[in-house]
Amino acid sequence: MKKQLLHFFYKILSLTNGQPFKYLYSGRVQILMFHRIVKDLGTNRINNHGIELTENYLEYLIRFYLKKGFIPISINDVKSVIYLRNKKRYVVFTFDDGYYDNYEKALPIFEKYNIPFAVYISTDFIYRKQFAWWYFIEDIISKHSKITYLNGNSEQTVIIENIEQKEAFFIKLRQIIQSDLKTLNDLIDKYNPNLEAYHNLFLTEKQLKEFSKHPLVTIGSHTISHPSLSKINDEQSFYEISNSRTELEKIIGKDVVHFSYPFGTINDISNRELENVQKSGYLTALTTGYGDVDKKSNLLKLPRIWTSNENIENELLKSIYGINEFSLRK
Repeated sequence: MKKQLLHFFYKILSLTNGQPFKYLYSGRVQILMFHRIVKDLGTNRINNHGIELTENYLEYLIRFYLKKGFIPISINDVKSVIYLRNKKRYVVFTFDDGYYDNYEKALPIFEKYNIPFAVYISTDFIYRKQFAWWYFIEDIISKHSKITYLNGNSEQTVIIENIEQKEAFFIKLRQIIQSDLKTLNDLIDKYNPNLEAYHNLFLTEKQLKEFSKHPLVTIGSHTISHPSLSKINDEQSFYEISNSRTELEKIIGKDVVHFSYPFGTINDISNRELENVQKSGYLTALTTGYGDVDKKSNLLKLPRIWTSNENIENELLKSIYGINEFSLRK
C-alpha cells in the first residue's frame, strides 16, 4: 500500500510540475556536489563509494536536469541569475579535491552536452604533499579485522569483523584524523602503504594546467592541505584559504575567485572562515550543507545538493521539487 501511495504522490507531483512544494521550498539554482567519476563502484566498499559516481549515472543525471528544464550554468554566473526576473531554474556542476578522473572521465561527458563545470583544487594533492588518506584507511579497514591506532596520546585496538563495525570505525577514525594528523602518520608507519597509488588519484600540475585551459572548466580553490578549517588556528586558516588561491593562480595563469570549504559542514566552518574567504578576494564559497540557492543566499556560504548512484528519478524529484527541503525544515 505504501509503495502504491508513493507512486501516486510522485505521479501527482509530475502532473503539477512539483507544485505546491516547488513554489514554497525550492530555489532558483541547484549546485550539485561531486568528487569522483568512476567506471563502476566495485563491491564491499566502506564509505568512500559515497563520494563516487559512475560515468553512466553522471550522464543520467545530466539528462534528468535537462529534461526537467534546468539550464546548466557556470559557477561564474550564479550571482547574476539569482536576481533575474524569470521563472527559469539553473543547475551548476561542481567537483571537490581535484581527482584525475574529473579530467579523464567527467570532461568527455560534459563536452558531449556542452555543459560547464567547476573543479575545486587542494594544491597539496597536486604537488604530491598530501594524499587521499580516506582511501588508505578504507583499504586497511577492509583488509583487517583488528586495527591498532593512536587516539590522542594513547594506543588503542579495535576489533572490526563485520561491515557495520567497519563502517562505524571508518567514521570514527576519519574524525580523529581530521583533528590530529599524528594518528594518520602512525597508521602509515604501522601499515606501510604504497602512497604513490593514493597520490596518483589526483591531477598532476601539468594535467591541471591543461585542464584549466578548457572553455567549460572553472578552477576553484579547496585550500592547500584540505584541513577542517574550524579546527586549526587563525593564522593557519587564513594561510590555507588565501595562499591556496595564490598557488593555483601561479599554476594555471588565471584568476581564481571561487572557493569550496573542505568537508564543508557546520562543524568545519566558523565565522572566521567566512571573513578569511572575503579578505582573500573570493566571489563565492561552497559548503556541503544541503539546499538550493536564491537571492537570499550568502554567496560565501552556498549550499549544495549531494547525490549518489542510488538516487534515481523519485529521489531526484524530491530534490528539485523542494520536498527534501520541506523535510529538513519540519
